[in-house]
This record gives sequence, structure tokens and C-alpha cells, in this order.
Amino acid sequence: MGEARPGWKVLRVLGNLLGLAGFDYQSSEEVLHEVRQACDGVRPAGYQGTHAVSVETEGAATALVDVPMYQTDALLRRAPSLQKTREGRTPAVTY
Repeated sequence: MGEARPGWKVLRVLGNLLGLAGFDYQSSEEVLHEVRQACDGVRPAGYQGTHAVSVETEGAATALVDVPMYQTDALLRRAPSLQKTREGRTPAVTY
């Protein structure tokens, strides 16, 4: 207990033991910086827009729907154990 290492440190050691280039990070900030540079300008697959929620449409209020967290994924929706949890039982609410 208390002797676990962060994942990036474990991968750094493995990379160094295998003699691979590019595993000489000294901090998690260095790893994060490189990941951000590599992902700059990359859009997730299936991205369909800005995902902005319009609060008002020509003077009429738009309803926002709260969907339970275990109802959004096809695999999770079919997991009886997750549906029995408090989060799975929460009904959808319209605001």
C-alpha cells in the first residue's frame, strides 16, 4: 500500500529497459504537453458540431432532458447490475 507508481512512470521505465526512444519524461506535465501537441486540431470520430445547447429559440424556452448515466450506452443499458444502482434507477427529468 502506498508504493504504487503513476502509469506514465511505469511506461517510462519499461521504455527505458527496452531501449526505446521517446521515454525520457521527467514529469506528468511533460507527458500532458506532448499529448496536447499530438492531439492539436484532432476532432473525435463522429463529431457533429459544437454541441452547444440553445436556451431560447425565438422566444420559446427549449426543454433540457436529464438522462440517467447508465442509459446512454447500449452495453450499459443491458447490464441489470448497473440498472439496480441509484444512478441507473433515476428517471429522466425534463427541466
